Amino acid sequence: MGTQYDLKSANRPYIVCHMMTSLNGKITGPFMKLPEIRLADQEYERTNATYQPHA
Repeated sequence: MGTQYDLKSANRPYIVCHMMTSLNGKITGPFMKLPEIRLADQEYERTNATYQPHA
């Protein structure tokens, strides 16, 4: 059993890689403009807002 701690109380920066990719692993391309991606894009943005990014 490891020691648990809250990252926010550690008073140091941390990095979260929050990405959306296509099935073939690309992060940009025409797939980003397809209507089928709309729901995934909305969820991506909702999740991103919970991180309160500073960058």
